Amino acid sequence: MGRLLDTFIRIFSCEPVPVHYRPAPQVEDVGMMRALGETRKGDWVETASGVRFYPLDPRAEEVSLYDVAHHLSRIGRYNGAFRTEHYSVAEHSVAMAYWMLEEHRCPFLAYQALFHDAPEAYIGDMVRPLKRNMPDFEAAEEPIYQAVVEAFPMLWKSHEVCGTTGVGFVLAPLVKEADNRILVDERAQIMHQSGNTWGIDHLEPLGVVLTGCRPSEAYHRFVTCERELRRLCELEVEVGRA
Repeated sequence: MGRLLDTFIRIFSCEPVPVHYRPAPQVEDVGMMRALGETRKGDWVETASGVRFYPLDPRAEEVSLYDVAHHLSRIGRYNGAFRTEHYSVAEHSVAMAYWMLEEHRCPFLAYQALFHDAPEAYIGDMVRPLKRNMPDFEAAEEPIYQAVVEAFPMLWKSHEVCGTTGVGFVLAPLVKEADNRILVDERAQIMHQSGNTWGIDHLEPLGVVLTGCRPSEAYHRFVTCERELRRLCELEVEVGRA
């Protein structure tokens, strides 16, 4: 297991990973779609790479690591109510992935933790009190997450390994638990110390270190982390442990 942890820890010393720009479909491509009579549900949003992404009609071929990492590194947690200069969904996800690998010795759980908030890359984040009372928004996240799973083979494999591939894809219970426990770490390290009581006082923190890094650094960490975890998952498959 020391080899696995050493490999993961190298994510903070790796050189930046080149991610190539993927241009948006050309006008003639859109014209071809119309000529073939293909229609899409709803309207589209333009991603950082220029891809037209349809939130109500998501497709795996329109999902890319570049867009997921770029968007999540610039989306702030807690609606921006942190005391650091920035604290992104990407940094939150990488911290969870690191902890999951160290605590549970499972790169598949870690890979799933890295992507657990991936739908937010395409439809943004929403504060929990509002999200819990907007079932339509939560319902819109499900097909987007499925498209993300289909776009990343090792994410699909992670759900297979964790037994969460029923109707749709649901997060592993350990990932959901970590997503709640990290709130304790974030309140202590990232948020203003207001003295307000949160509904997480009974939870144990993960014990992760959060820095509130810049978007460019959060992007680098996310992309590098994905690469290293994917390699570990592939190794598990190669040796027949998954």
